[in-house]
Amino acid sequence: MISRDELLERAVRNARPESNRWAHMTAKVRADPSVETFRWVILRLADPRVLARRFAVDVLFSLAFERRPWGPEAVAVLADAEKSLSTDSRVPAHGHQKSRWAVR
Repeated sequence: MISRDELLERAVRNARPESNRWAHMTAKVRADPSVETFRWVILRLADPRVLARRFAVDVLFSLAFERRPWGPEAVAVLADAEKSLSTDSRVPAHGHQKSRWAVR
């Protein structure tokens, strides 16, 4: 099995978020809707590489709306990420503070 980190690196090397390959890599990550995957995605929001952050947002978006245990927590993290992206070039590494899944 290919690790989430390797899938991220392959997607970033490809550098085409609109491509089928990018979609395939995000699908492989979100195929494991575990707490560990959710936390891994949140941590990737702080990656200094724009494409890595984009990859994390794409996975998180899918987890928020396709996989139910995340529901409100994922939506809250996405809202925080959107605010950060609109005001800064880096997204801070934090989960939603009220979330039981928050990375501390």
